[in-house]
Amino acid sequence: MITTKTLDYVSASAVGILAGAAGYGLLDLEAINIAILIVVSSVLGLFIIHVCRLWSIDRQLTRSLFH
Repeated sequence: MITTKTLDYVSASAVGILAGAAGYGLLDLEAINIAILIVVSSVLGLFIIHVCRLWSIDRQLTRSLFH
C-alpha cells in the first residue's frame, strides 16, 4: 500500500517534472536549464513538505503540553 509519505515525495517529483515541461514549452529553455528547473522545484517542494510536517508535529506537541 502507498503511504502518505510516499505520495508526498511523488507529488514533489511531479511538480518538478511539470515545471520542467512548462519551462520547455512556455519559456523555450535549453536542456540544462530545464534540468536545473526540475531539481530546484523538486527541492523546494520537498522543503515545503518537511516544513508542513514539522509544523504539524509542533502543533501536536503544543496541544499535548498545554491542554
